[in-house]
Amino acid sequence: MELARSATPTATLLAAPRAHSIFGLRAHPDLVIAATLFLLGAAPRLAYVAWAPVFIGGDSLQYFQPVHDLLNGRGFTLSLKRPPAYPALLLASQVIFGPSFVPIIVVQHLLGAATVSLTYGIGRMTFGRPVGVLAALLVAAAGPLMRWEHFLMSEALFTFSHTLAVFLIVLGLRRRAAWPWVAAGLAVGLAMLTRSAGQVLLLAIPPALLAVERAWRPALTKTALMFGACALVVVPWMARNWFVHGAFTTAGAAGQNLITYTAIIHRPDFSFEDPMVVALDADPKKATARKIVQKALEDKLVKPQLDVTGLGIHNRIMEETRMSQAQADAVMREIALRAIVSRPEAYVRNTLEDFVEIFQGREEDLRDHWDLWTSRGWRGPFARFVGPASPDQEAAFARLAVLDGLYHPARAWAPLAALFVLGLGLSIAVGPYRPALIVAFAALALILVSAATVGFVPRYRLPPDPLISVVAMGGLVGSWALLRRRLVERGRTSRAPA
Repeated sequence: MELARSATPTATLLAAPRAHSIFGLRAHPDLVIAATLFLLGAAPRLAYVAWAPVFIGGDSLQYFQPVHDLLNGRGFTLSLKRPPAYPALLLASQVIFGPSFVPIIVVQHLLGAATVSLTYGIGRMTFGRPVGVLAALLVAAAGPLMRWEHFLMSEALFTFSHTLAVFLIVLGLRRRAAWPWVAAGLAVGLAMLTRSAGQVLLLAIPPALLAVERAWRPALTKTALMFGACALVVVPWMARNWFVHGAFTTAGAAGQNLITYTAIIHRPDFSFEDPMVVALDADPKKATARKIVQKALEDKLVKPQLDVTGLGIHNRIMEETRMSQAQADAVMREIALRAIVSRPEAYVRNTLEDFVEIFQGREEDLRDHWDLWTSRGWRGPFARFVGPASPDQEAAFARLAVLDGLYHPARAWAPLAALFVLGLGLSIAVGPYRPALIVAFAALALILVSAATVGFVPRYRLPPDPLISVVAMGGLVGSWALLRRRLVERGRTSRAPA
């Protein structure tokens, strides 16, 4: 198709040199653009570091306490729920820079800036240079991404590793070499060791790859390379969990997540007293666990402001039944799945609604996150690590609010969704755009797995954001190219002699 040939990039990200300059920059324009975008992404992020105290969330202590325990001779106390990559990054920061969270936050913001450059690379290789620039600028200015990079949580590392994996997969499609697929497998492994949702790439990429390749043999070869490299990263940790916890997994939190979905987020729609769930009462420990879950649901219904969590329910089950971490999570998973099977229509409806909500995103108040440390319960030896903003930081809050509000995807979700659909359609219809199917599948799969296993959590919109931006900007630029091409052809036809 002539349109595809004219509108699609014909070179890879690292194109062969066409000209030379004293510094060699003209030979590699994409590297220059990617570096410039990195700096554009880093500048507001470093301002964030200067203007705001470190933010902590509900999961922050679960990541930091095992690091603190290890450094103070109490052994490695990481729970089965948490994979090891982010605690390892925290440990490295504490060892190298000492007892401060500012260095790790700087690293996270630099990972965010690197994600900006990766976004450019993905857009460049799928739809062309203008799409790469536009998508990267959106990621560079996105307030939610900057804000959650400032949290002592795994968002920045997971978003970076997930985006890196997709970048390498697309690069592998543009190059006849094995190394991008091996590197992609390593990146997927890093994503899985950061958050369990990273494994969704192992499910989403093979069918997308087959749709791009249109042939079984190359799709299977590339998938095997990626899976093999991923296994090198994750299997040792899974084996460790098998020996320590009796669970061959990167992290054992499926039960906690599903109970969060059924008993907390969608509590009015599920019951743990349906006959299929009550059948578990034949086992006394399972009966106790089921009653604990049902009581948590009832308490949350009566007082929605109660801080009821899947982890809190899990810990109470362990305490009252003397189950191990793996056993308690397995029982919670069985209880939740039985409740879901009892009411499948509610599960399907809620999952679809949560999918839409995650794609839309939700704008959250900066002041709430600024002051969140006051309700997170960091006491005793941990209290010294967090605290109120300094007077200079408080004075800078208004400036930070302007920076944080530069661009929020939630404000533009409707045009983004429409453009995303256009970009997806172009990737299906136009052959050279087809690698963008990988990008779209990876974004949609990550949103779907979040919606289906936990429900709507605003920060779950962040990891797929760079990929959504690429496909949406591809829809914008690609549609404009198609329209312009049609208008030119119509003008030529009207001027042609009869």
